[in-house]
Amino acid sequence: MNEYLEKDLTNLNKEAENFKMNLINDLNILNKFGYNFSFVCLVNDTTNKGEIGGIVNKEWELNPSYEIDLIKKGDGLCEQLKSYDKAIKLFNRTIHLPEALNSKGNALLNKKKYQEALKCFQSAIKLNSKYTKAYNNKGNCYFSLKKYDKALIQYNKAISLDSEYSHAYNGKGNVLNEKKQYEQAIVCFKKAIQIDPKYVNAYNGLGNSYLKLNCLEAIDYYDKALELDSDFTHAYNGKAFNLM
Repeated sequence: MNEYLEKDLTNLNKEAENFKMNLINDLNILNKFGYNFSFVCLVNDTTNKGEIGGIVNKEWELNPSYEIDLIKKGDGLCEQLKSYDKAIKLFNRTIHLPEALNSKGNALLNKKKYQEALKCFQSAIKLNSKYTKAYNNKGNCYFSLKKYDKALIQYNKAISLDSEYSHAYNGKGNVLNEKKQYEQAIVCFKKAIQIDPKYVNAYNGLGNSYLKLNCLEAIDYYDKALELDSDFTHAYNGKAFNLM
């Protein structure tokens, strides 16, 4: 090979190396914004044929840690600001994840868009058949629709997956109260409190059960709920009704 061709090959390889380094720098910048890139940059010097072959293959996707941060930010918008529409936009950016589908379902549930919420929870379960929270939230949705038997199935499924999941026991207790099975409801609420001694809703649920049974213990549980959360209006309402 003559010296001119060798110089050309050397220069091309240098340019390829510079291109690769510049690409690495660009991708590192994008990684900071939550994008995860992988690539192969290959330059073949087939001097025996006097040819240069080059391959650049680039694949990208959202960084998993960034996806979780988006979901957490959306959850915060729901819980703290009640900004459900803004939250849904964030969840839609990671809608391929069961966690995003579950959170979107919760946002829709709060907007009383029950059928849409059910679809989200079901999609989350389809992606992860052992997703306890999605079963529990599906139960909450059926409870809001007053479909208590269907709600009970979902709460029982959640409990079968995680016997220490306090929210499912609380939800099941609420269903049993609606079905006038107060003694069984009390068992569920007490189990929820055993798991989480600061579970305000469970104390309130216990108050409701004892109220229906005409037991003075109801006031004690409403008082406990208010001790934990002085702004919990349901406990004030239950206590006032009990004192009538």
